[in-house]
Amino acid sequence: ATKGSAVLDALVAKVLGAGWRNKAVGNLNLDALVADDFEPLELLLDRDAEAYGAVLAYLRNGKLPREVRCAHALQDEAEYLDLGELKDLAADLPELRRADIFSIVNQATGKLQLPFAKLQRIVLKGFQLGGCNLRGSNLRGADLSNCDLQEGNLEGANLSGCTVQNANLTKANLKGCNLEAG
Repeated sequence: ATKGSAVLDALVAKVLGAGWRNKAVGNLNLDALVADDFEPLELLLDRDAEAYGAVLAYLRNGKLPREVRCAHALQDEAEYLDLGELKDLAADLPELRRADIFSIVNQATGKLQLPFAKLQRIVLKGFQLGGCNLRGSNLRGADLSNCDLQEGNLEGANLSGCTVQNANLTKANLKGCNLEAG
């Protein structure tokens, strides 16, 4: 059985109850939903549409897309579908997407203010973040190549496994950072 059929089995059990196998609804034999040779069937799943794309990607290839729009919703879906491994992967996603960074720049200073943010594996390649405050943030595995972090405050940040090729770190505060290679 594939991950997909196991999930379908769990989903049908969640919707119809644990004793759903060998039951019939109308002309539909529910046990046929998870049989290896079943006829294709359209099902309506009333779940979070944004998160479900990532769920399907995970079920297809065991990986998540590079940027997931809805980490919290994905965790909820993984819990609902009883997919522990996916829930763990979702818990390790950044709170923000690359596109969200632009909207968070502090209006008063024009500088990014995200102390203690959960930004692991985020792609910020080429961003102009001079003077930013990422103090204590988790940037493990992030792509900061060609980033301008001049005079940025990265004190105590987790930068392990980050790509920083051609990043401008002039006068950046790197005190207490984790700079271990991936």
